[in-house]
Amino acid sequence: MKKDDIRQRLAKIFVRDVNLEKDSFLFLFLSLFSITLIIEYILFKYLAIMDVSLGLGGIETMGGLFILGLSFLFAGIFVDSVKDKTKLHNITFSICIIGLFMTIFTIPLIMFLGLALVLLTLPVLVIIWFSTFVHETDILNRGRLTALLIISCLLLGLIALVFVFFDYLYPLFPFLETFLLILIVRGSKNYRYKETEERLTSDRKFLKIIFEKRFFRYSFSFTLLSLILGDLVARFGLILDVFVFSIVSVFYIIIAGCFFDNIGRKNTIVIGIFVLSFFLISSSGFVGSEIIIGMPKRIFLSIIYAFSILPLLISVFIMSGDFSTERGNLKYRGRTIALYMAIMFLGVMIGFMLYKVIDGLYTTVPELEEIIPGFPDHLHIYMLVILLVWLTTMKESLFSKEVNWASTIKKLYVFSTPGICVYYHDFNIEKGLKDKLKQENP
Repeated sequence: MKKDDIRQRLAKIFVRDVNLEKDSFLFLFLSLFSITLIIEYILFKYLAIMDVSLGLGGIETMGGLFILGLSFLFAGIFVDSVKDKTKLHNITFSICIIGLFMTIFTIPLIMFLGLALVLLTLPVLVIIWFSTFVHETDILNRGRLTALLIISCLLLGLIALVFVFFDYLYPLFPFLETFLLILIVRGSKNYRYKETEERLTSDRKFLKIIFEKRFFRYSFSFTLLSLILGDLVARFGLILDVFVFSIVSVFYIIIAGCFFDNIGRKNTIVIGIFVLSFFLISSSGFVGSEIIIGMPKRIFLSIIYAFSILPLLISVFIMSGDFSTERGNLKYRGRTIALYMAIMFLGVMIGFMLYKVIDGLYTTVPELEEIIPGFPDHLHIYMLVILLVWLTTMKESLFSKEVNWASTIKKLYVFSTPGICVYYHDFNIEKGLKDKLKQENP
């Protein structure tokens, strides 16, 4: 195969239709990087360092997920009510930084108020960011751009580890975020996302949209995926090897992003579930073992969570973005994205609690083991089967149509800068002549 052919194929897979303007890309990158830094610091500081296994303290963690899911719903409604998203982002980020400065103080009341301020503003910042991202992307490039931005910011966000392990450097963390805010505000002079009345005009109600067949089917699918993740957390806890988890996540998300744009949304999700199913079903015979499929339990769980957490997150982002770009849904873009985010958090919480309840029943009533043997340990497998059947019967409603784009063109107009038509071609006439020639010369 020639080098040019390989280069063209690689370009078609990785960079086709990836066309973000410089100013919009810088705004999206810097704002996501600033959000990721805060999220990673909180995760490493309050989860990894505290070694939350979710065996003890699980109720508090699930309560936190419930509050987080509700906060995203309220954030979506709030973001939809403001037209100037860029200005809203800068104001909200400023409030978040004030909260970060308050966490420097050793006085418990001020520190906890600062942390509460940060946690309240983060969902708003996330919804604003994805609203802006969806506005700047389309169905042909959203998968790869999402993967590229998330991976690059997650890797750079590991800088947060410095402030975790060297606690005396933490007072510099708010100043780093302030520096990023200054860069974002300066960039906002060249880039601004502001919605118009025309784009926000819709005769549809939000409740009607979310119960629409296509929307509901994907919502239910993500709920089941979240339930499976919650079930895994309840059974194994968050036992992770950070290095293995990071490496697997990077490669998996890059592949998933390319697949979303090249083979379609539904097909990519189905393939991802098949991969996850292989590992989960294969591990069902190793319950209680420290070696699973020839791997130490910690390594195996890191791979499982890499195939569960971030791919679920990128699927939620992409599908919510696709649905919120439809003409009747633009008015509810923030709420659409927020609903999918809330479904993810609430699904994990429900999956966690469901496993605990069923496992408690089997402990309290041993006779259940004779009716359905090992049901708590195989709950995720049953949910996977339901999910695969549910997804495979769905139609691909949102996918890249680039493969067949030429056959769908009817008429071509080329206008000069002053607005004068300099070229016109009717493909219907050409197609009619070809069909006529085929009939005359079969």
